[in-house]
Amino acid sequence: MNGFPYFNMTENEKIAKAFAEQFSPALKYIRTERINNVPMQDAWQISYWDDARATGVTAVVFAGQIHAYLESAGPGSIAADSARAFAKALGLRGDLDNGTA
Repeated sequence: MNGFPYFNMTENEKIAKAFAEQFSPALKYIRTERINNVPMQDAWQISYWDDARATGVTAVVFAGQIHAYLESAGPGSIAADSARAFAKALGLRGDLDNGTA
């Protein structure tokens, strides 16, 4: 990335950058040569994993589209925390303002 945001970027990189910049701090995005082991030109990926919460986000950008996923993987004891994070992300929690989400 250069010092001029969006100059000399492909449309797919612009999509990846726009997604990554919504996080604080911004997530890093990288070029990838394959999506699901299929060769892709101008493909990008973004990922973040929180070990303590066993929850993260993965996104891939190719062909002018973004595919983004919230994910959790771990023991059943993470189920409630994972669901709270997903519900908050989707605006499906009634207690978003009480600091418990």
